[in-house]
Amino acid sequence: MLSLLKHLQPDNEKTAYYAEYQSKGPGANTKDRVKRSKQLTNKEAKQYTLKNIFAGAEPWLPETKPTPSSTAAKQ
Repeated sequence: MLSLLKHLQPDNEKTAYYAEYQSKGPGANTKDRVKRSKQLTNKEAKQYTLKNIFAGAEPWLPETKPTPSSTAAKQ
């Protein structure tokens, strides 16, 4: 744990982007959130797709398409 602590840089929190979408449950109350936190609208949330997040010069996740046999096994 101590080796992890030496990498923490509190100044990074000043530029971090905190956002959430339709949170529910005991921790969903937003009154104690940092002031710069954001509640995403439906339109804003639609921009967060796996493709948008993980795509880049070299995609992190190869594009896959489910096959009928792989989806039937999960039902």
